[in-house]
Amino acid sequence: MKKAPKWMKQLWNRTTWKKVELDMIIQHLENNDLRSFGDGSVREQWGAFAWCFTGKGQKKKMMIHKGAVHGHRNQMRAIRSEATYMLSVLCLLYTLQNFVTNECKVDIHTDCQGLLNKINDRNINRPSLVTSNHIDIVYQIRELISKLNIKINLIFTRAAPKEDPDNPPEILPTTEELLMQEMHVLATTYYHDAKSNKPSQHSVHFPAQKITITYAGNTIVADVANFLQNSERRLMREEYFENRMGIVPRSIDFLTPR
Repeated sequence: MKKAPKWMKQLWNRTTWKKVELDMIIQHLENNDLRSFGDGSVREQWGAFAWCFTGKGQKKKMMIHKGAVHGHRNQMRAIRSEATYMLSVLCLLYTLQNFVTNECKVDIHTDCQGLLNKINDRNINRPSLVTSNHIDIVYQIRELISKLNIKINLIFTRAAPKEDPDNPPEILPTTEELLMQEMHVLATTYYHDAKSNKPSQHSVHFPAQKITITYAGNTIVADVANFLQNSERRLMREEYFENRMGIVPRSIDFLTPR
């Protein structure tokens, strides 16, 4: 774990992993008996995430990890918090895979269908304005999944709704939905703890981005994405009005008074 790349350590918020917990995870991987539940949240423009490991079909949590989501608060969105949880789990599995000898598959549960769509959708050359600022972390998730010897099964699971004594649900929530609800509460209340880490306003520089722009060692890809998206939309508006109103661009110089 000490030899993990710098960007992984930044993602883990300098977490000190306990040997007992890591040995337990490796044992569950050997037995093909591991799954994760997690959630991300944004409160007051600060992102946070929380996740846990359990055995398949079990409710007992083996490990709970939570932390801050790095990135400028003006561009912080829930999809980045959700993706940070997933990438954090994948990084841990990637680091431990050399200690696993048997074939295994890990179920990763998330309640963010939009994130699952972006991971599975290969046609993202023109992402939406919201996605463009966070496509870097989607690239990194794809990269790790492709390099993992451990098979990954991404599953959409809703968090159980908050209990209402006056209106009990007709169908009781499943164990998976209850675990998702617990992680949702941990993520949304992360900054209520005085010992919580404050997020950096600079996002982690992921190597799977391939191309990015940095200044003073910090990535500024989010601002560049905003500029490119706004420029593209402006060009589309100009072309729309030219076609709609029959404007010929090369004749504008002749019509403009000198």
